[in-house]
Amino acid sequence: MLKEHLKKYIPSIILATICSLVLGVVSTALFSLIGPALQLLLSPEVKQLSFDQLFGDRIGAALASLLGYSTVQASVLWENLPFLILILGAARAGFIASGWFLWERTSEKLAASIRESLVNAYLHLEPHSTYENEGFDQKLSSILTTDVKLTREYVVHFYGGLPRELFQSVFYLISIYLLSPKLFMIFMLGLLPAGLIISKLGKKIRKRSASALSQFSQLSEWLQQRLMGIETIKQLHSEAREVSKLSELTEDLNKKFLKTVRVKARTTPILEIVAVSAMVVILFLALEMVVKGEASGAILMSFFSLLGILSQSISKLGRYYNSNKEGGAALKRISDLKGFMDSNLSNEIPVYKHKNNSVLRLDDVSLTYPGQDYPALSNITYDFEKGKIYCLAGPSGAGKSSLFSVLLGLVEPSSGLLSFHENLSRSDVGYLPQNMNLAPTSLSENISYPFAKFNEGGISHALEAAAARDLKEKVVIDEGEHSREGLSGGQLQRLFLARLFYLKHPVVLIDEGTSAIDPENEAQIYQSIKKLAGQGATVIMIAHRQSGILIADEIIRLENGMLV
Repeated sequence: MLKEHLKKYIPSIILATICSLVLGVVSTALFSLIGPALQLLLSPEVKQLSFDQLFGDRIGAALASLLGYSTVQASVLWENLPFLILILGAARAGFIASGWFLWERTSEKLAASIRESLVNAYLHLEPHSTYENEGFDQKLSSILTTDVKLTREYVVHFYGGLPRELFQSVFYLISIYLLSPKLFMIFMLGLLPAGLIISKLGKKIRKRSASALSQFSQLSEWLQQRLMGIETIKQLHSEAREVSKLSELTEDLNKKFLKTVRVKARTTPILEIVAVSAMVVILFLALEMVVKGEASGAILMSFFSLLGILSQSISKLGRYYNSNKEGGAALKRISDLKGFMDSNLSNEIPVYKHKNNSVLRLDDVSLTYPGQDYPALSNITYDFEKGKIYCLAGPSGAGKSSLFSVLLGLVEPSSGLLSFHENLSRSDVGYLPQNMNLAPTSLSENISYPFAKFNEGGISHALEAAAARDLKEKVVIDEGEHSREGLSGGQLQRLFLARLFYLKHPVVLIDEGTSAIDPENEAQIYQSIKKLAGQGATVIMIAHRQSGILIADEIIRLENGMLV
């Protein structure tokens, strides 16, 4: 899944990789010059130096072949070496900054792309596919925030930081080998156990990170459930029990995160111990080589400079490798969730048309949800006419919400046919749900949704029709999120009713549209609904109050999914 998203940013990735590659060359050249520079400072009496003395037999021979001479005057080095070191240092800093910027920008775009992909899949998800996936919405919320953030960091470290340090390490190793093959082999023997240790610790980190992320998702789900049920908690005086449960979940989460941190904390000290041990051995051998005249001070200073910076790069490689295990675990959760949603995408439900006088027609419609033994709807046949108010009645579980799902096009009937009048389509159906959530925009745009532009006069008339005069001033001064705060359930319901009046849908579905509204305003709203029907709209309501049933032209009673 990640590779599919990364394909969009191949040019930036190639450019960042080139920066990392060039950075390796520049860094190696820079730290290789430290030895010759110190040689000049420590031996000012020397007038002429050979490339072999400064860079060793192999690099010296290559430079001599390239330049056509094998010695250089100390005065020439004094004049040019400081500027060369400054230029290489500035170039190194520039390539580091450029690579970092490219990967940060790419990872941010990638995170946005993954979020967009997940939300898009969620919006096209089969509405009832999550029934058996407990806590799905909370899991999705956790993944969209925590897991996507970890994946973003994973990309920066694994695709950006890891290759950068790897390229530098390879060039450092090549230079170290060319400077002294004997010392190089001793150092490589010390790296083998370090590599095995990193690999073993990495597996532990990935496993424990996955466990911690799962625990975090459970904690998020628990918090959301308890916050939504705060009235029940207050009523039953169970605050102490809930606080105790929160402490228990938090403690479990802390333990799992600490287990991960402990493993990660071992990595750097172990690597440093191995590196220091190898350095001590190498130092003694290097001193012996100087005494025997097998190597010059310049060569050994360059060797140890490169060795020191190589140790830093290897240490970073270990950290990136192990920290990426958290990102790997997060990426797996994202991939698993995306795979579930992709396998449960809703099919495009065809729209059927008819030419008779009814606005909507149900013709022998039955509906059985996947995994269910009994149908939610059985052989429903009904005609909904223009300008009439229909009330769906019946006990809980009778099939009212399922019938709404069919009328809204959320589910396709298992058999039978829903058809619209030839002049209508599904976009002509307006809906007031039982659970309402404001979009993160102005109140006026919430009323005119899904249209961004709105007519102020139309908004005002719609609020009047929805008995929402008290919201008029709030809507007028509305500048955004601050004015949406503090809306009561009744105000929220009237605001969404205003949307129905503003958009003037030919077909309107209302699910308990006045459940949070006081009797005085309810009576006014029902009068407005009757007015809406008088203007030609077909209104279909789910209502349990007597007042709602009384305004209906026809009552449709359901029991056990059947029309009775």
